[in-house]
Amino acid sequence: GKVYIHATANPEITSRVGNVTFANVEHGITETFTIVQGRNESVETVPGDILIIPSGGSVNSQQGSSGWDKTIDGDINSMWHTAWSGFDVSESNPAILEYQFSDVESIEYINYIPRSGGGNGCFGLVDVYTKCYGDSDYVLYASYDWKGAGSARTIKFEGGLKKPRAIKFIIKSGAGNFASCAEMQFGAKNPE
Repeated sequence: GKVYIHATANPEITSRVGNVTFANVEHGITETFTIVQGRNESVETVPGDILIIPSGGSVNSQQGSSGWDKTIDGDINSMWHTAWSGFDVSESNPAILEYQFSDVESIEYINYIPRSGGGNGCFGLVDVYTKCYGDSDYVLYASYDWKGAGSARTIKFEGGLKKPRAIKFIIKSGAGNFASCAEMQFGAKNPE
């Protein structure tokens, strides 16, 4: 006879696979048919947020080769860290982490990703300064007390930081009197 298999439309952007097995237990016969249903061609993936990469940066202290560039390398296992000796982070001796930008229209948020597992260097008291085109000097955006916690933090710029030239973090305290950062992600929402 005939067997009809009905399937609903595939709503996904990838094809999907299903198996149908026919069995005649009395005669010990089985036959499996694999059915591939194509992807939904009318669906498109909406792009994610726009990642903004700084054009340059600097720090006033670093341990060995653990410079500012480790904070934008996309690897949360590498990090910037202040010098292990001779540099205690304090309000009178802050760590300074600075980023420069070229030809950027807007930054809507920053994600600060501390070192994996937390620990020394996680930011405590932090002042965030911005400099946009038209600004002659840095302007204090906000002050935070993240208490040296090992969790990620997000800074949101309401309406976006327009035409940024530089962003500077003045870290006045950190766990163990150090400052460290695994990743600093600068982003903007994709208008799509």
